[in-house]
Amino acid sequence: MLASFIADGPFAQHLKRRQNEVEGGLLKRILPSVFGATAESSAAKPLVIDGFNNVELYGLVVKMLGIEKYAAPNDGTRGFWDRYFSE
Repeated sequence: MLASFIADGPFAQHLKRRQNEVEGGLLKRILPSVFGATAESSAAKPLVIDGFNNVELYGLVVKMLGIEKYAAPNDGTRGFWDRYFSE
C-alpha cells in the first residue's frame, strides 16, 4: 500500500530552492513529461522527493516543531530528515 504526502510552506519552499540548485535534478527531468511545464517556469512547479516510509512523518513533525528532545521512541529513523534541513 502506498500513500501520498503533499507539503507546502517554508519546508517545501526550502526543498524547492535546493532542488533547483542541483543541475539535472529530478524536478528538471520530470517536469516536461509529467506536468507539461518547463524547468524554467515559476515557483509554482511541483517538487518530488524520494519516497519514504510513513513512520518517518512523526520525525518530520517533531523536527519542524523543534521538540526533538521530547520525542517519544518510535520506529522512524533518527536523523532521517536532517539531509532536507541542512543548508
